[in-house]
Amino acid sequence: MFGTWKLNAFLGFIAFIFSFILSMENNTWLTSLFRALTGFAIFFVLSYFVRWMLHQMDLNKNAENQNGPSSSKVKRQQSSKTEKQQPVKPSAFTEENSTAGSGTTDDSAFQAISLNALHNRKDENLPQ
Repeated sequence: MFGTWKLNAFLGFIAFIFSFILSMENNTWLTSLFRALTGFAIFFVLSYFVRWMLHQMDLNKNAENQNGPSSSKVKRQQSSKTEKQQPVKPSAFTEENSTAGSGTTDDSAFQAISLNALHNRKDENLPQ
């Protein structure tokens, strides 16, 4: 049923009924009718997305039935084995080069610049 416009019309009709009944309690019949028609139009258009989702689920289900449930897993494992994996490089921060309690690493990793050096520096690119 998800391949036809009947699903769109059905969802729109359900929205029309609910909108009309719930709106009749507080509004005039003309306002209720307008709001119900608006609800029908919105649900009619949005149900195209629902039909597309149902179609995608059906395609996935059919593909899995044709290929078998484990064929995609086997293909993924084969493709991961064929790819060249780069060895993982050790991180710069290890327990060997850290000092106890200070939480700092090797001096060459980070060098602090004093604020005075930053402010006193004359930039050649700036016009004077």
